[in-house]
Amino acid sequence: MRQHYKDITLAISAVHNKVINQCINCWSYILVIVIVLSMTHLSIFLIDLNTYHWVYSEDGVIENLTAGLFLLSAIIFGLSFIRYRRIFYIVFALIFFIAFGEEISWGQRILGFSTPASLASINVQGELNLHNLELFNAYVEGGEPKVGLDKIFSITFLYKIFWLVYGIMIPLLFLCSERIRNLTTAWGIAVAPIVIGIFFLINWAIMKLSMQYAQIAFSIYPDGLRQSSQGHYLMEIYEFSSSLIFLCTSIYFYRQGIPTEPKNPKSQ
Repeated sequence: MRQHYKDITLAISAVHNKVINQCINCWSYILVIVIVLSMTHLSIFLIDLNTYHWVYSEDGVIENLTAGLFLLSAIIFGLSFIRYRRIFYIVFALIFFIAFGEEISWGQRILGFSTPASLASINVQGELNLHNLELFNAYVEGGEPKVGLDKIFSITFLYKIFWLVYGIMIPLLFLCSERIRNLTTAWGIAVAPIVIGIFFLINWAIMKLSMQYAQIAFSIYPDGLRQSSQGHYLMEIYEFSSSLIFLCTSIYFYRQGIPTEPKNPKSQ
């Protein structure tokens, strides 16, 4: 019994030391993420309504920045593939290039071309993209959020599953399980540091709390966002912040390659 307790204590201590090392190695990424998340989520109280609409509306500043960050992530993952020759990187480069294209409807509003009739009939916004197809859109006709099984294929749910599995679950297992570390190394999977990945969860939690308490907050700050459009704008903040976290992850991988164990700064 005493030996079992000792083994658990040693395992917890080892995980703790790895997390501390990750914090030291990733302090610059953490600082950038904390500053940007704080500024974007607090902006609902700091800028007037007209400016807020300009920044967070459809095709506004934040949406374009989100698309730009996805494109940068795709480029950096592509450069990592050239540098390290790992299939993982080219797969993620394609994923984020698609995310970039979807965010700007593949340049439709920029170039001004129309949506094919067959696609427009099943796209809730009549646009040239996949995420607004009736199957993937997060809302049913009338603007109510999807629930139950209908929600499984919504793009917001799939996106959440993506960052939850890749950004949090796999990094946690990587820290705690030698078997997982061996598997990810053998398969050439780059595992994000948990100290970066945890911000996906923090970003989502702030967004959900903001939606929950927005009515109270905006009654206190009457010049802020109005109830009728708060959900859409808060989602734009959430998407922008998560795209920044992915960008930081792509830069980390470009600099580190395929990490196996968090580096100990004492050994550098």
